[in-house]
Amino acid sequence: MNPDSRTELFRHGQIAVTRSWLIINGVQHAVRYIDQTALSSNEPPRGTAIGVLCVCFLLAVLTLLRITAGDFSVGLGWFILLACAAVMLKAGHIAFMKTGSYQLTIRFKNGESITTTTNSASRAQSLQTAIADALDQLDYHDTDQASPTVVLASLEPSKLTAVSGPQPNVVRLDDSSEDAS
Repeated sequence: MNPDSRTELFRHGQIAVTRSWLIINGVQHAVRYIDQTALSSNEPPRGTAIGVLCVCFLLAVLTLLRITAGDFSVGLGWFILLACAAVMLKAGHIAFMKTGSYQLTIRFKNGESITTTTNSASRAQSLQTAIADALDQLDYHDTDQASPTVVLASLEPSKLTAVSGPQPNVVRLDDSSEDAS
């Protein structure tokens, strides 16, 4: 068990932040080797979708008025109405139901990085805040000269393994469970 597990600043699913460690999927990363974090969001184009929804609704009303006035053929009018309905359903889904995704990229002093993704802005912000709090609580001297150690924890000491690699790891926060912060 982690020596400072009683001082968890954040825990959700397979990700935890303590005063000294960032733990992702059982892999521990020393907080003192974190260089920076960057939070980005990928929100759906809600404004554009609402605009398309309004234009299609207006076009559907005008087409319906033209059909009743006899200016359009009934077949063409119904085709336009069905096309407007399909576009309105898709635009409505994007505008009102589609969730955004949030990515927190954690870069280490050795150049490696880990990216976590979630659909919850508050969860991503809580993780970033916990990492910042852990960095603020550090009490160390001259750690820039050391290289980070990443350890894969195991219950059996014979299976303790050091892990490293230049490629970034991408971890998905489990959005199906409740926040446990």
